[in-house]
Amino acid sequence: MFPRDPQITPCPGCGTELPARELRLHVCDWWRWLDHQVHLRRDELGRFERELGAYLDSPSGQFDLWSAERERLRPAQARASASAARRASSSSTAAGSSPRVASST
Repeated sequence: MFPRDPQITPCPGCGTELPARELRLHVCDWWRWLDHQVHLRRDELGRFERELGAYLDSPSGQFDLWSAERERLRPAQARASASAARRASSSSTAAGSSPRVASST
């Protein structure tokens, strides 16, 4: 491997090698930055994927998958009416209390 030029420094955000004097003015390309960040966190992402897979294979994970699929397939109108029913029941408990009025003093 060739010795590194001490004048060349990698950008900590995107990994692009630049002359040290240009590093302060450098603006990372978004896609290059994203690729570099994913590369830096590859071990973390791999661990997350393994843990997620293990959870989704468990009984709790299987239930969550079933529930999410059921919710996704429910017609939008049924979701809206269920949401409206929840709002109505929560506002009926607040309706018994008197509204706060700002003091004029």
